[in-house]
Amino acid sequence: TGNHLRPADVRLPLLDPAVQTHDRVAALPQLAKRLVSQPRRLLIRGNTKLGRRIWHFSLPPVYTCPGATDVCLTDCYAIRYTQRWHNTLELYLHNYQLSRYQRFSDLIVREIKFYNYSIVRLHVSGDFYDSEYLSKWQRIFTDCPATIFYFYTRSWSRPDMSVQLSHCARLPNVRVWYSFDRLSGIPPKPPGVRLAYMSEDSNDHPPAGSDLVFRVRDRSKKAVYLDGVRVCPVENGTAAGHEM
Repeated sequence: TGNHLRPADVRLPLLDPAVQTHDRVAALPQLAKRLVSQPRRLLIRGNTKLGRRIWHFSLPPVYTCPGATDVCLTDCYAIRYTQRWHNTLELYLHNYQLSRYQRFSDLIVREIKFYNYSIVRLHVSGDFYDSEYLSKWQRIFTDCPATIFYFYTRSWSRPDMSVQLSHCARLPNVRVWYSFDRLSGIPPKPPGVRLAYMSEDSNDHPPAGSDLVFRVRDRSKKAVYLDGVRVCPVENGTAAGHEM
């Protein structure tokens, strides 16, 4: 209606991996402003896989992922479910618009303390898209010391965010995982950081130093460890929760 844009209208161009990252990010504010959003909680309760006591904040995939590679774009589950569920894409676009708001940190801190969230997962979809956005979360981490935060990120590959991320990893209430694959190169491993490897198939083995491996294919054989590296418990059938 009017100038409002429905999620179905932006779904395909928004998630086209052929579009350069800086072009995607530049397009987001215009897309998000044209979406109709209703007042709601800013954080969403996790599903049975993530854990019902965990709350999360996510962003649109691809556009907000400066460290993405062809490997993760090919097998990104967030792309698949946002293409299928239009309301989820609208929610994530709203979150992106909100994240650019100057008082974003204040709003998140107020909600976390009001509802007494014990665990918050960042970015089931999306990632830290620039250093200003990451700085807002750094403030939230320090202002909410009673809450555990955890996230997987590929933004370690961005020089403007790598130092900030290493500082986050030193905070006692933050659990930082650097995600990587065969194309990304092996991340640095500053104190407090753990490494999560994305394995494409049975021939794609996690490098030395990995702490966790996610298998995106060839899950028919259950395995607790792959080359001595723990396989995600949800994938190997040994647990039905999250991995912090």
